[in-house]
Amino acid sequence: GEHSSCGSSRLGVDLNRNYDFFWGDTSGGRASDDPCKSNYAGRRAFSEPESRAVRGLARRLFPRAQRRDDPEGSVDVPVGEDNTGVFVDVHSSGGYVFYPWGYEDSKS
Repeated sequence: GEHSSCGSSRLGVDLNRNYDFFWGDTSGGRASDDPCKSNYAGRRAFSEPESRAVRGLARRLFPRAQRRDDPEGSVDVPVGEDNTGVFVDVHSSGGYVFYPWGYEDSKS
């Protein structure tokens, strides 16, 4: 959404930071709770219709058995060999492609 308090910039929610995985993590400038910043994560995870639509698509594509109940707490736990699919986030404005887990600056 648009924020009139931001002046002419009229920035909104950074959809890449509006998912529930490490939502609101402001450490190291990953996300902001300031609606006038370009990396504003939103009022809450999935506050935007676009991120909810992607969540709905992912839930239809990936069976419940492949999802983690605590994904943040199990980032170092390998998935089973029978799991299929991958989610890739393409950042067209920065020319980046982030693979899970893109919240951390390390080689996979």
